Amino acid sequence: MKTTRDLETLLQESEIAPTAQRRVIAQAIRDNTGHPDAETIYHLARQIDPHLGIATVYRTLKLFAEKGLVDRHDFGDGRARYEVAPESHHDHLICVRCGTVVEFARAQIEALQEEVARDEGFDLLDHRMELYGLCSACRGTRPRILDPPATAAGARLVRNLAQLAPGEAGRIVRVGAAEKLHQRLLSMGLVVGEVIRVERIAPLGDPISIRVKGTSLALRHPEAEAIVVEVVPTAGGRRK
Repeated sequence: MKTTRDLETLLQESEIAPTAQRRVIAQAIRDNTGHPDAETIYHLARQIDPHLGIATVYRTLKLFAEKGLVDRHDFGDGRARYEVAPESHHDHLICVRCGTVVEFARAQIEALQEEVARDEGFDLLDHRMELYGLCSACRGTRPRILDPPATAAGARLVRNLAQLAPGEAGRIVRVGAAEKLHQRLLSMGLVVGEVIRVERIAPLGDPISIRVKGTSLALRHPEAEAIVVEVVPTAGGRRK
């Protein structure tokens, strides 16, 4: 894997102007050891430059990907993930329950893929392999993250926002929507770590009125379903 220092060197050597904001975003990528999405990169970059906008992050990541400085991945959860373009090829194992991504490389697999391409008359230019399953921590009977789990008192309770009742609150742990909707939700201030309180739900369940950072907002039901929260105690000290 290339380090972010390599990314900064590539940025200097490329036709891309190494602006201060682009350097901040490169640093945010460095500070995350996994495969962060745009929201995570934005959250880290804002700790360096509080004035950085989410639209700038999206534009910069798109530019970095177009110029080959980062690789963009789609691991099936509705969020584009990014990593510094590696010096050598590797593949990915993705846990469908918790989202853990593990990189791996096997010479035998690479050789077999080249053999298959050769046997079928293909000149192999590039390939990606993504294997989906359950990681060692998630094997067994643990419920899926979006299911309302039956947890013991005091246990961590994770739901999507649409499952909360009026008066309940949750701290955002993930915004898992398609990229256009994902960007819209982030622009509304719905980022990881913020606490949302459900104020009202329309009779047919749509829209859902919420309050975040002192501001009241209205979300459509599909938008609320895309926001995963950890339920936090309400003023009465209860959580459902």
